[in-house]
Amino acid sequence: MNYMKDLYNWFISVSVVLSIIKATVGVSSIYGIYSFCKQHIIKKKVILSIGEFTVQKKDYTIQNVTNIVSNLFYEGGTIPDNVRKEILKQMCPKVTNIKIKTE
Repeated sequence: MNYMKDLYNWFISVSVVLSIIKATVGVSSIYGIYSFCKQHIIKKKVILSIGEFTVQKKDYTIQNVTNIVSNLFYEGGTIPDNVRKEILKQMCPKVTNIKIKTE
């Protein structure tokens, strides 16, 4: 009889561990779905002095936006410095504690 009780307690322990694993997988799945939607469904709006457009968040990089602007507004040509500066201002991360060395 003691053997059955031990076996029952072991099954209870295993079921608790499996429940925790199941909950963890569920939360991970929800986060994965959220991340996918955030990258592929949400769009970012780029507003420049020459015009505006929207792009998927996953494609919202300086290189991609520069290529899009070149293609849409300058027929694949060179982007003027003032427009390039706008793109950089809008997309570059904020930087602090800048120290410029002078020789």
